[in-house]
Amino acid sequence: MGEIQPVGGINEKITGFFRVCKRLKLSGHQGVIIPIQNIKSLILPYEVLEAIEKGEFHIYPVESIDEGMQILTDRPAGIRNQKGHFPLDTANRTIEERLKALYDISRPQN
Repeated sequence: MGEIQPVGGINEKITGFFRVCKRLKLSGHQGVIIPIQNIKSLILPYEVLEAIEKGEFHIYPVESIDEGMQILTDRPAGIRNQKGHFPLDTANRTIEERLKALYDISRPQN
């Protein structure tokens, strides 16, 4: 569940985002999350490869949504326990709590 699928035009998408980041000044924190299946089709310009080698730009290949969430939040995604709950201080727990809160406020009040 939550498996990432490959996307088309990955080289152009990465290169375009890299150029925006470069124009705004590379800080070493910019990068892209891509489906792991797209790794074999990467043919990136030298300037992108050079920035990756210098640690100025990053490519994070992922297999699942949870892996991507861990990269974005710097927190473990979390796996449901036997009672169906995510552990405290996990990305999935926070997401589930916020979605429940939004659901609760969207329901008509009697």
